[in-house]
Amino acid sequence: MADVLSIYLLTHNRPQQAIEAIRSILSQTDDRFRLIVSDNSDNKELASLLGSLMPSLEYIYRNDDSVCLPAFEHFNLCISEVKTQYFALLHDDDLILSNYVADFWQTQQSYPSAITFGCNARIRQVSGNEQLSFLGSGNYSKILDARDLAWRYFGRHQLGIAPFPFYIYNKRAIGDTRFSSQYGKYGDVAWLMDLANKGEMIWANKPTGIYQHHDGNDSNLESRDSRLRFLSYLKKKELPDYLLLITLYRLFLYKKILTAGKLKIDSKRYQLLSEYRLSPPHQLRFLTLNLLALIAKCRVRVNSFVMKLFGRPDAIR
Repeated sequence: MADVLSIYLLTHNRPQQAIEAIRSILSQTDDRFRLIVSDNSDNKELASLLGSLMPSLEYIYRNDDSVCLPAFEHFNLCISEVKTQYFALLHDDDLILSNYVADFWQTQQSYPSAITFGCNARIRQVSGNEQLSFLGSGNYSKILDARDLAWRYFGRHQLGIAPFPFYIYNKRAIGDTRFSSQYGKYGDVAWLMDLANKGEMIWANKPTGIYQHHDGNDSNLESRDSRLRFLSYLKKKELPDYLLLITLYRLFLYKKILTAGKLKIDSKRYQLLSEYRLSPPHQLRFLTLNLLALIAKCRVRVNSFVMKLFGRPDAIR
């Protein structure tokens, strides 16, 4: 199917939020998309709602055998069913803006060889306050490789990330690359890093989605096991500067261990980690990286001002 974006809405036991997400998808200004609702719930409440509200919607119930798929298996199953060149795997607790599809096709025209497309998003807090996910000048930002993407996730100079749920993928170009459960809850980051090494990744600096924070967000759940498994991924990849990346990731891990009252750690190890965080080398590294963060943010803001002043909205940072 040419010039059609397959949008899979992956949902699990959140029928009301799924309905809200579906309505945001159906409000697109560009109709070059196909919506498939992939329901991995352990009940048929959403099926009942869709039957009365949107009976013509394409809907797949995954659990006729009453066994819910693990998240990444659900992703991979949807990918295996994609018949179009481009597809998205949206989540039931996020929304897309009416320009999501139209802006994607515009980006694809500018970068037809790209295999992965991310976008900016409005991050909506529980309080209702919103802020952009990342800063960028011009219309687009290029992610050069896995190292570049990793620095945005783990380097203190990073300016933010394109939220995972809104990525769009070129199925032919990604080949047999699939999600792996080997790296726990950070399998999505590993997937994106694998794709960044495989081909061109483009981020649209204009927001086209709303990422909603709530108590059920997976990002709110701390998992030392998953973090340690992801450290093994960084070591295995041996990216340029990977040792520094691993150091940054460990610092984040240690900070979580030391400040989370629910995490159990013996007193001797706690003392060693505390002394490490207070050591002069660590403090110097902390100050240096935060200075780099300040410089990088100032550079982006200056670039944005210059682009607006001289009328170059198509410039790429």
